[in-house]
Amino acid sequence: MAKRKPDGSAGATRKQTILSKPSDPVRARSDLVQQVQSGAMTPKDAETQAERLGIAPLIAQPDPAKFDPMSEVAWTLPMVAAWIRFRSLDEVREQWGPYRSEIRYWRKFEGGGWELAARQPATLPHMFLSDEPISSTHDIKEAGRAGRIRATGTCTRTKERREIQPIEWQDLEHTQTSGDRDALRIRRHKAISFQGYDDIVFFRDEILEEWPSADSIDDSRFYRLPEAEPRRGKPKEAYRALKLKYPDGRVPKLSIEALVRVLNQRPKMIGHEPTNRDAVLRALGKKK
Repeated sequence: MAKRKPDGSAGATRKQTILSKPSDPVRARSDLVQQVQSGAMTPKDAETQAERLGIAPLIAQPDPAKFDPMSEVAWTLPMVAAWIRFRSLDEVREQWGPYRSEIRYWRKFEGGGWELAARQPATLPHMFLSDEPISSTHDIKEAGRAGRIRATGTCTRTKERREIQPIEWQDLEHTQTSGDRDALRIRRHKAISFQGYDDIVFFRDEILEEWPSADSIDDSRFYRLPEAEPRRGKPKEAYRALKLKYPDGRVPKLSIEALVRVLNQRPKMIGHEPTNRDAVLRALGKKK
């Protein structure tokens, strides 16, 4: 019989707090997710329960080492735009479909409630890489017109994949299909036609040659994360979020407000609140 405390309640032993692993882990995970969605549990409580059951975590963050963008011969338009903007394979990975498809995170609804959500496919309008609208498409068009880079796409007319010719880039404009996918369409006068290309990919090696790696870029364009993280609170959370996003410790020198937006639009860690300007400044060692 468990020893009773002075208040008469039974004292829980360590063994009583450890639950046996369920015979059907998939069903157990599904039940926890449904309890969060119904409001019976919070995401934090569900993750704690999942850990006790030996089926944690419910959220999923794939190992970056298993997703090397350099293993891909062809890069998509968002991957190319990320490389042009940041010269970082970490950023390219963030826009890579197979990597994104394995991420699961708790997303809060505006009216309350949570769901375990997957990352959406990467598209240019959703990247929010800087204060300015993404201008990489202009650079890509210029390099394509000059024949310095090549791309292929599925022709909307023939439904076959073919190489986009240099002369075509003059009239191609970026747009999105009804399925929220990046596409290139021919502009005729002031109107965008239905003719063009879907599923556009570029030859990786030509992209790297046209836009050299960060090793040849002035380091003054980056912040360097301090070796030691802040001790507690929001600065510590911001530091870890920056380290997760930029494993090499080199953070693109955007405005602090832009970095705050970049961190806050990432899947949120359980128990972490949105970051702010002060936390990011302290994480970067720019403020004591």
